[in-house]
Amino acid sequence: MVNAPTVEWREWTTTIDPSGIRISDDAATLSASGYIGERSTIAGETLVFDPVNIAVSGQVSDTKLLTAHISAWGDASGISNMKFYLTSISHFNTGDYRFLYRLATHFVSGLVLNETDSGFPTSQPTDQNLFSTLGSGVLADTGFYDESQVSQYIYLSLYINNDVPVGTYGGAGTAGLRYRMLYDFS
Repeated sequence: MVNAPTVEWREWTTTIDPSGIRISDDAATLSASGYIGERSTIAGETLVFDPVNIAVSGQVSDTKLLTAHISAWGDASGISNMKFYLTSISHFNTGDYRFLYRLATHFVSGLVLNETDSGFPTSQPTDQNLFSTLGSGVLADTGFYDESQVSQYIYLSLYINNDVPVGTYGGAGTAGLRYRMLYDFS
């Protein structure tokens, strides 16, 4: 039986640069580097965006910052062909909204996404759209944890116009807003 690698998602503050720290397991080091917490891949785990005031036209939620890294390699020595996209937007079926994102190889302090940022893919991309911090298409096992095992910085936000009905979208255990990453490993 082949043991697949384990991908861990971590959320960071957008104001403290975690470069060089993103692969640490030391709680004090992580905390000092703006670490907010792990975002598990199990059902019910959530990435919480702040409420948006839809009484004002064209509001953008707060910006979230995530990175993915390999916490256990299993039988793999690298992963490639990473495709990151939304698999469910079932609660967003009325009104004008966009799922915004920006990928960055280097940390950008205080980055706030706006309507001019790219729309996040809502179906599986044909080509790889997530890379390592080294700019390559591969996260590699170098024998010790280093920056070659961490994805680019992923900045996420939501644009919500005032024609979207009032309510809570997504949430623990629902499929209202769900991100997915597919990858190959060898």
